[in-house]
Amino acid sequence: MQKTLSVAKLLGTDIRSRDNANILRAEIDGEEYDIVLDFEGVTFMSRSFTDELCIIMNENPQLSVQGMRGIVKNMYEAVSESRTKKRERKLQTSEITELKDLKSMQEFFLSL
Repeated sequence: MQKTLSVAKLLGTDIRSRDNANILRAEIDGEEYDIVLDFEGVTFMSRSFTDELCIIMNENPQLSVQGMRGIVKNMYEAVSESRTKKRERKLQTSEITELKDLKSMQEFFLSL
């Protein structure tokens, strides 16, 4: 059995908060059959909500999405993809320069 849930009706067409993910969680909590989250009509969702949506999707393999278009689809794809890649942090070195007065500060910045 399958249930379709209209995200626009449940959360609105402009979804900007992680708190909306809690509403979604409560709606699907305890459901044992497949649930399709229909994003038809949703025009925007924030990165933070999308990140929470990805967590919900990972926790609930019976969920699927449909109806994502435009920037909503782009945001979902970008966040989903970034969650699968390991972050690379480049090591940067820095040096502390002690500046005693305005003249030494001016000389320092002119030397760059």
